[in-house]
Amino acid sequence: MIFDWTISLGNIISALVIALGWIVSHKLNSQKDLRNKKRDIRTQFLIEAYRTIAYSANRDNNQEEKKSFEAAIEQVQFLGTKEQISLLANAIETRNFSPVLEALRAEIRNDLNIETIDVNIKHFRFDK
Repeated sequence: MIFDWTISLGNIISALVIALGWIVSHKLNSQKDLRNKKRDIRTQFLIEAYRTIAYSANRDNNQEEKKSFEAAIEQVQFLGTKEQISLLANAIETRNFSPVLEALRAEIRNDLNIETIDVNIKHFRFDK
């Protein structure tokens, strides 16, 4: 029996190329999934921080709301960008959190592929 090595060698090379392609594709997809998961988690934390800070603005807060506000500040310090953390430090001193909220809003909208807005944040509160 004569064995045709040219056909077998071609099949072996094809199989190796396919296997290598699968391995590379799997690795790249895994890295992409990890990046997306990290971005999703970070975005969720920043959305929660944004909501809490915006809710607390220009309002008398009870103890639970104050603790939530403090936690939101910590979340921005933990997951915020260098600019956001700098704006937050200034906001803590001046008690004006609008620049921080605007920076968070811009980044969250960018992460969610929503058009950017250049309008300043306004807070509406009912009188007591």
